[in-house]
Amino acid sequence: MENGKNRNGRPATFGSNVGSTLAQAARARTRRMLASGVAGMLGWAVPDAYAQRSFDGPFVTGSKASAADTSVIATATRARAPGHDSFATGARALAAGANSAALGTGAWAAGDGSLAVGVAAAAHHDDGVALGAGAQAKGEQSMAAGTLATARSSSSTAVGVLSSATGAASTALGADASAFGDGSVALGSGASAIEFDAIAIGVAAQASADQGTALGAYANAAGIDGTAVGAQAAATGAGSTAFGAEASASGDGALAVGSGASAAQFDSIAIGMAANAAADRGTAVGAHANASGMDGAAVGVSARAAGVGAAAFGADAAAAGAASLALGQSAVAATDRSVAVGAGAHATAVNGVAAGAGARADGVGSTALGAGARASADSGVALGARAQAHGSRSIALGGDAAAGGDAAASLGSGASATGTQSVALGAHAVASGANAVALGHGAIADRDDTVSIGAPGRERKLAHVADGVLPSDAVNLRQLHAVARRAYGGVAAATALSMIPDADVGRTVALGIGTGGYMGYHAVALGASMRIGANLKLRAGASLNAATTWGAGASYNW
Repeated sequence: MENGKNRNGRPATFGSNVGSTLAQAARARTRRMLASGVAGMLGWAVPDAYAQRSFDGPFVTGSKASAADTSVIATATRARAPGHDSFATGARALAAGANSAALGTGAWAAGDGSLAVGVAAAAHHDDGVALGAGAQAKGEQSMAAGTLATARSSSSTAVGVLSSATGAASTALGADASAFGDGSVALGSGASAIEFDAIAIGVAAQASADQGTALGAYANAAGIDGTAVGAQAAATGAGSTAFGAEASASGDGALAVGSGASAAQFDSIAIGMAANAAADRGTAVGAHANASGMDGAAVGVSARAAGVGAAAFGADAAAAGAASLALGQSAVAATDRSVAVGAGAHATAVNGVAAGAGARADGVGSTALGAGARASADSGVALGARAQAHGSRSIALGGDAAAGGDAAASLGSGASATGTQSVALGAHAVASGANAVALGHGAIADRDDTVSIGAPGRERKLAHVADGVLPSDAVNLRQLHAVARRAYGGVAAATALSMIPDADVGRTVALGIGTGGYMGYHAVALGASMRIGANLKLRAGASLNAATTWGAGASYNW
């Protein structure tokens, strides 16, 4: 101050005494030092900074800076801090709200307690925070941090270049991240959470349905309540879940777990690398397992269930028919209601059953039970290791048993019934004739309509045979002995009758007696002969033994 003027050339005002005048001068010097210090911290030169009010009022510095309220600071060209306890610094900066701060060229802090930092940063509502060039905090208590970040709704948060939080209480973190739905969360570069309470975490992850969750790079949760976890995982069905890289759950309520797993239909389940459940309520468990039939289940590496309600359990097991079952490695149930149980078992015909390693049921309604058993004709039954039933309605029971004729039956290890309706009963019994029956170990019935209980050189006795009654009944040795006794007695009686002498020539009547024997049987005979005239002779006799024998005769001579 010189010659009664201050440094601005204005007349100096003195108090009523020298003390008050010195005090005012001291306060003015202090305000100037404060303005210079703030400007220095910000790296600005502040020529002729000044305060328009007392030290208890506003502080402004810079060309055309202004502060309209008390306890405010405005620095730099056209900076304005009209709000109570506000602070503005930077060209055209505006701190309009109470306790607000605007720092940077064109920064704008409009709400009470708001903060805008950066070129053209703007905090529009109370307690908003905008940090970064072009950052926009448009909702109450919102926060936008990063170049061109935007927080549009109350309590929303956007952090990252071009990030956007549109929904209330939404959060977007990462470059170009977007949280559109209320309560949604998007974390990661390009992540997008579009609907209510949606969560997208990962590069370009997207949750586009209510309460959807997408975790992982390019993960996609498009179904309501859907969850996709893993790089490029996709849960597009309502309530669906996909876990694993490129896993896909597109059916409502579907579950896909594993890299490349796919559950495409309602309530379907696919668990395992590249597992595929392509039908409603289908279940595929295991790497490359495939359940393409409705309500089907495929469990095991590369297991396949193609029929409705089909089930395949085991590596490479296949159930192709409706309601079919394949259980075991490489087991195949190819037709409706077929069953294959055991490694390599095959049931290829409707209602066929094959159980045992390598067993095959190729006929309709056929059954093959045992390792290597085979029933190739309709309604055939093969039971036992390597048993073979090749005839229609045939039965082979026993290891290596074979029934080749229609309606034939072989029972016993190695038994063979190749004739139509033949039966072989016993180990290695053979019935090759039609309607033939071979009974017993090694028996051979090689003629049609015969029954054999042995074989050449291996004949057997048939014991405990009852007496035959009807003409077609078999007879036993007791009955044969009775016949023999009668026959032997008859021979003896005939011999005895033949031994009676005739009447001599010239005699009229002759009486005689005779006896005979045969095979230990004996007989006695009485007889008479009579000559009637020269030309006629009569003869009669009777024999007594176990039975009575008689005879009579006549002769005429000339």
